[in-house]
Amino acid sequence: MNDNLMNRVALVPVEESAAKTQELFSQYEAALRDHIDLAFGWDDGFQRRRFAESYAHSDIRLIQVGADTAGYAVIRMLDDAIHLSLLILKPSFQRQGIGKIILRSLMSKAERTGKDITLSCFLSNSKAVAFYESMKFQVASTDEYFVDYRFPASTK
Repeated sequence: MNDNLMNRVALVPVEESAAKTQELFSQYEAALRDHIDLAFGWDDGFQRRRFAESYAHSDIRLIQVGADTAGYAVIRMLDDAIHLSLLILKPSFQRQGIGKIILRSLMSKAERTGKDITLSCFLSNSKAVAFYESMKFQVASTDEYFVDYRFPASTK
């Protein structure tokens, strides 16, 4: 991973606006529609309501690469864990090491705070499954549609 990229990636708070919410939802749909449709069927109205209710703007961080918005992460600080609810990168920014930079930043925060990182991923999302496992996330549980991962705060 090149140091220049690492120095250009930043997580920044998102502005709360209808246009921004629509843009974020569009990225969510592009990234996850096939997996949601396969598991449960896609219901546009339901997904829009669920998105609005599940992902507070205060938890959303845009992933900036220089002046470009590469995607976003939804990070919830829980009492006992840092929960990564979403990590979505636009296709043109994927496979460049940006996701690794974001996860390494969260791993540093986990170590500082003593909180594990948790996340869930669709089992059908084989690229994401491979990515999280390459980053040494441990399978905590699985069900018919999801794999839950945990990265311990201390990997000693």
